[in-house]
Amino acid sequence: MFLIVFAVWFEHKNLKQDSKVVFLIEKFNHGENIVCKEGNVSNKFFNYESGTQSFVSKKDNLIIDIRKCEL
Repeated sequence: MFLIVFAVWFEHKNLKQDSKVVFLIEKFNHGENIVCKEGNVSNKFFNYESGTQSFVSKKDNLIIDIRKCEL
Protein backbone atom coordinates (compact mmCIF):
# COMPACT_ATOMS: atom_id res chain seq x y z
CA MET A 1 0.00 0.00 0.00
CA PHE A 2 2.85 2.39 0.88
CA LEU A 3 4.48 1.86 -2.52
CA ILE A 4 1.27 2.75 -4.35
CA VAL A 5 0.81 5.96 -2.35
CA PHE A 6 4.45 6.89 -2.90
CA ALA A 7 4.20 6.23 -6.66
CA VAL A 8 1.06 8.39 -6.98
CA TRP A 9 2.65 11.22 -4.97
CA PHE A 10 5.87 11.04 -6.99
CA GLU A 11 4.01 11.10 -10.33
CA HIS A 12 1.87 14.06 -9.21
CA LYS A 13 4.99 15.97 -8.16
CA ASN A 14 6.69 15.31 -11.53
CA LEU A 15 3.63 16.38 -13.52
CA LYS A 16 3.42 19.62 -11.55
CA GLN A 17 7.13 20.34 -12.15
CA ASP A 18 6.80 19.54 -15.88
CA SER A 19 3.87 21.92 -16.33
CA LYS A 20 5.84 24.66 -14.53
CA VAL A 21 8.82 24.14 -16.87
CA VAL A 22 6.62 24.27 -19.97
CA PHE A 23 4.99 27.50 -18.77
CA LEU A 24 8.39 29.10 -18.04
CA ILE A 25 9.73 28.15 -21.48
CA GLU A 26 6.60 29.63 -23.07
CA LYS A 27 7.11 32.92 -21.20
CA PHE A 28 10.82 32.93 -22.12
CA ASN A 29 10.09 32.36 -25.82
CA HIS A 30 7.64 35.28 -25.81
CA GLY A 31 10.33 37.63 -24.49
CA GLU A 32 9.05 37.96 -20.93
CA ASN A 33 11.36 38.21 -17.92
CA ILE A 34 11.58 35.18 -15.67
CA VAL A 35 12.60 35.54 -12.02
CA CYS A 36 15.31 33.08 -10.95
CA LYS A 37 17.46 32.78 -7.84
CA GLU A 38 20.50 34.19 -9.64
CA GLY A 39 18.55 37.07 -11.22
CA ASN A 40 16.12 37.84 -14.02
CA VAL A 41 16.31 35.89 -17.27
CA SER A 42 15.08 36.98 -20.71
CA ASN A 43 15.70 35.75 -24.24
CA LYS A 44 17.55 38.98 -24.96
CA PHE A 45 20.49 37.92 -22.77
CA PHE A 46 20.03 34.13 -22.43
CA ASN A 47 19.49 31.04 -24.56
CA TYR A 48 17.46 28.05 -23.41
CA GLU A 49 19.18 24.65 -23.58
CA SER A 50 16.56 21.91 -23.63
CA GLY A 51 19.02 19.07 -22.99
CA THR A 52 20.03 20.42 -19.59
CA GLN A 53 16.82 22.42 -19.02
CA SER A 54 18.82 25.53 -18.22
CA PHE A 55 19.34 29.08 -19.36
CA VAL A 56 22.82 29.92 -20.65
CA SER A 57 24.03 33.50 -20.79
CA LYS A 58 24.93 34.81 -24.25
CA LYS A 59 27.90 36.80 -22.94
CA ASP A 60 29.09 35.24 -19.67
CA ASN A 61 29.49 31.63 -18.62
CA LEU A 62 26.42 31.85 -16.40
CA ILE A 63 24.14 28.80 -16.37
CA ILE A 64 20.82 28.91 -14.52
CA ASP A 65 18.76 25.78 -13.88
CA ILE A 66 15.13 26.31 -14.87
CA ARG A 67 13.98 24.51 -11.71
CA LYS A 68 15.38 27.43 -9.68
CA CYS A 69 13.05 29.87 -11.43
CA GLU A 70 9.56 30.95 -10.41
CA LEU A 71 6.36 31.62 -12.31
